Amino acid sequence: MSEEEEADFRGNCDSVAIPKTTVNKVATEVLANAGAHLSSDAKELLVGFCSEFVQLVSSHANELCEKENKKVISPEHILQSLEELGFGDYCQEVKQVYEEFLEIEKRRSKTSWTKMTERTGLTEEELIRQQEELFAKARENPLADLEDE
Repeated sequence: MSEEEEADFRGNCDSVAIPKTTVNKVATEVLANAGAHLSSDAKELLVGFCSEFVQLVSSHANELCEKENKKVISPEHILQSLEELGFGDYCQEVKQVYEEFLEIEKRRSKTSWTKMTERTGLTEEELIRQQEELFAKARENPLADLEDE
């Protein structure tokens, strides 16, 4: 690899901003079970591969998104990209991780409502009703708060 190609390769790695520490930690944990270790050059190469993989999949997903005239890349675009790029073997695990993420987000959302209901002593329905009333009042007279000052 020429110096110019190497500089470009390293530049591409940095532009994706894959956290080297995280990649190294995952690799170390996986290899620890096998009793192996990575050299620092191998770690750098692994980070580079991860960056290239993310760029490849995200670029392809973006193309799919644009073809559908969408502005946001969805999980379906990522899964379709994995399939079309020859990484279909990863799709099932990606779906599983995504579903776990959604479950965590649901619990997180419920937790914030739970904290709010505990703090105020109101039910979730009462809080939503109060919020809707405030929105309606704001729509009726958007400058009401400014007039009180």
